[in-house]
Amino acid sequence: MAFFKLNINNRLGLGFAILTSITIIMGMFGIYGLRRHSDVAESMYRHPLSVSNTVRDIRTTIITMHRNMKDVVLTEDPERISELSALVDQDELRILADYDFLAERFLGEKANVQDARNLFVGWRPIREEVFTMMRQGDVATAIAITQGNGADHVDAINELNRVLSDFAAGKADLYYADVKRVDRQAITLMSLMLGILVLASVLVAAAIARTITEPIQKVCDGVSILATGKLDQRIELGQEDEIGYLAGAINTMAEDLAHSTTSVDRLNEEIRQREIAEDRATTLGRILEESHYEVYILDAETFHFIRVNHGACNNLGYTAAELEGMTPLELSTELSQDEFLNLIEPLKSGQVKRTSLLTEHTRKDGSTYPADVDLQCANLADRQVIVALIMDITERVKFQHERAALEAKVQHAQKLESLGVLAGGIAHDFNNILMAILGNATLAIEDISLASPARENLIDIETAAKRAADLCRQMLAYSGKGRFVISNLNLSEVVEETGQMMRVSISKMAILKFNLYESLPLVRGDATQIRQVILDLNTNASDAIGKKSGVISITSELGNS
Repeated sequence: MAFFKLNINNRLGLGFAILTSITIIMGMFGIYGLRRHSDVAESMYRHPLSVSNTVRDIRTTIITMHRNMKDVVLTEDPERISELSALVDQDELRILADYDFLAERFLGEKANVQDARNLFVGWRPIREEVFTMMRQGDVATAIAITQGNGADHVDAINELNRVLSDFAAGKADLYYADVKRVDRQAITLMSLMLGILVLASVLVAAAIARTITEPIQKVCDGVSILATGKLDQRIELGQEDEIGYLAGAINTMAEDLAHSTTSVDRLNEEIRQREIAEDRATTLGRILEESHYEVYILDAETFHFIRVNHGACNNLGYTAAELEGMTPLELSTELSQDEFLNLIEPLKSGQVKRTSLLTEHTRKDGSTYPADVDLQCANLADRQVIVALIMDITERVKFQHERAALEAKVQHAQKLESLGVLAGGIAHDFNNILMAILGNATLAIEDISLASPARENLIDIETAAKRAADLCRQMLAYSGKGRFVISNLNLSEVVEETGQMMRVSISKMAILKFNLYESLPLVRGDATQIRQVILDLNTNASDAIGKKSGVISITSELGNS
């Protein structure tokens, strides 16, 4: 054969050309398979994976929004409500953008995405109603909306999002099956091409020469490649002599070294991931440990505290060692053991994810404080535990009491104002009638003779009418509708005349006493306005006494000149 007439260099060149051609063809088929694999993987990422990740982001953001809405109904600070409203609006824009992204990438019915988006947009009026109720101070209605329509609406949104996620998961399974099919085809093709390459190598090697030079050179070349770090390289000689054994030993060494390198890389990655997880857990634990909120972890069976944070120790006055081993029933005397069991049982059975209550806790020194308790169930190692997050709401309760007291004072002031308006109207109408009686009595006295027996009766009528007119003026002064009439006044007499009005305007628990100096010098002023001032001072003194018993003393005397 002409092939065997060629020298070794020519044989090597021809053999190299043949192997190179086969390798190029094999590489082209491999590139084609990798291209198909890449296309399928890209389709998986662009469609099911991106849709699943987006739906997960939407659900996470909705949970955050719903938690913020719960925080809204738990706070009474207008600034905090505005801050939470801004956060909810930002989350809403982010979710709407995610829905737009879903509408572009979703491979199923686009109407499903639009339905989910419309349902989410329909949640906004419910949230706005909650914010309106909170700004109006109607906390109970806000809580009812959040726990009722708001929670139901969020569940409905999550249900539609689950449909989208399930569809994407189904698509992902189809694409994954396609990827596996392409992988199998690629492996089959590569195996076939590898077999062809091996066969061609053997034929070319046999055709070039059955000498020791070629296998030794192959061994040297293989060792050189392995030395560059390409541990997947193997020396294929196709012979079982000493050189073949050497090549096999080198291949085995390369495999062992490759496995060792892979194991080390995997171990390093596991160590790195574990360090990241431990760092996150340590950071979160430090935050909870230093929190001002009281955090407790208690055994779900014995109810003994397993772990407590600094916030609990600082507020209760116990050390961590003292608290660990105690139970919630030792802190709250309002709950019986049966009531606490009824509260915990739905959490342990999974009927509810969390529950809350308002109770009163007792500190180590015996003092008490109101507490807002939030409970949820979790797993710690191999046992079930209850996590309790407790907030001291002393300031909140104090504010509510102060607001109730202020509302009571405002209502009392409104009642007094209404009484003043009523008294002014009655006094005005009654004064008109008295003026007619007084005028007719005066005319009758002037017309009747001095000897008439009826003259004395008419004078009594005139005197009584004048006293009644004075009472009307006092009522007008009480209502603030009197006119300025400047005259010489004895302040002690003015106080005595106003006494009856003062007695009816003060609390029943207060006693009114007068210590008046009779021979006071006269002063010029409007009697109605002075009476009003006296009535106002009397009312202020009564308000200062409140519901307690006390004495209101009014004294007039001459000062030292």
